Amino acid sequence: MKKTYLITERAGRYVAGQRKPDSGRIELSDNQAAYELALGTLVLAPDDTAVGAGQEEKIKRRKAGETSEKPAWNKMQPSASTLTE
Repeated sequence: MKKTYLITERAGRYVAGQRKPDSGRIELSDNQAAYELALGTLVLAPDDTAVGAGQEEKIKRRKAGETSEKPAWNKMQPSASTLTE
């Protein structure tokens, strides 16, 4: 059974061996989509999941390499209170 996926900005001209459609949506089987999902070039379309409608806009704004987490080096820095003691 094929599912509809949204193509993210990380994708190149081809996704899963197919030319990227202008609509930004592509129908693939689970096996066809597995590699692209792991790369972050595809996400399951909101109408196939319980995600809210704002998710598609969030996907469009996300750029390659961006995450919502702080980088690992930033997490390891000591706090100001430990420096003044």
